[in-house]
Amino acid sequence: MATEQVVENQGYWKIPSGWEWRLIGDIADMVPDNDNVTKEKLMSDEGTIPVIISGDLRNTKDIQVSGRTTPKLLQDLNIKLWEEPRLLLARARAETVGRVGIFRGKAVHNRGVHAIIPDPNQIDLDYLFYCFRERTINARIVEEVIVQGKSAIRKEHTRQVMIPVPPSAQQRQIVERIETLLKDAERMRFLLEKTQRDIELVRSLLEEEVITDIAKQDAQEQIERMSQQVRQIEQLLNNVEQRILSDALRGNLLREGK
Repeated sequence: MATEQVVENQGYWKIPSGWEWRLIGDIADMVPDNDNVTKEKLMSDEGTIPVIISGDLRNTKDIQVSGRTTPKLLQDLNIKLWEEPRLLLARARAETVGRVGIFRGKAVHNRGVHAIIPDPNQIDLDYLFYCFRERTINARIVEEVIVQGKSAIRKEHTRQVMIPVPPSAQQRQIVERIETLLKDAERMRFLLEKTQRDIELVRSLLEEEVITDIAKQDAQEQIERMSQQVRQIEQLLNNVEQRILSDALRGNLLREGK
């Protein structure tokens, strides 16, 4: 693996010849924020237009939208409906800040989400998605909230974050390699999430069932052990995913032909 070099005006690590470090602001547009629009103002039971909030972003490309709005509400609130393919970034709340997703359809976003529209002549949307998930780059993105204690990431800050940009053909190759290598990890994560939901269901049932205190304590101890195992496996998966992203964005997967 290439030796990392943290040089602010040259990037966060060494990259292959033919690549370059670029500022987000130079390769993508940042959609204007809807600073005064809360999800409560936007949501409507009669809505058909997706409203994406920070909690909908889970570092997956497929976003499960939790609410919808109406054309009348958009008109009354003077909110633009976006339809360009875009990267969405959770910009506030410590538990969600830095999470990303991709949306390729008509939708609006509340003030907790930044929408980033990449220049297709310079950067592939899927490649940008994986750049934002890489640990070092993501740490730069979220530092305003996590390190500096600000309430939300500012667009001006995100624009100054750098990503490594290979030639267009290599961007697509890298995306394909990443997604091939992540398949098994994603299947395992799906099973872990299902297991965690089952654990929570059993935990809630224990509160309702009439059983002896000893039996309840034994069951709760087993549940806690299972929860700990799930957390350990999830951390292992996170490390595997980050190793794949780290190698990919340093050009190692291309060079080594993995």
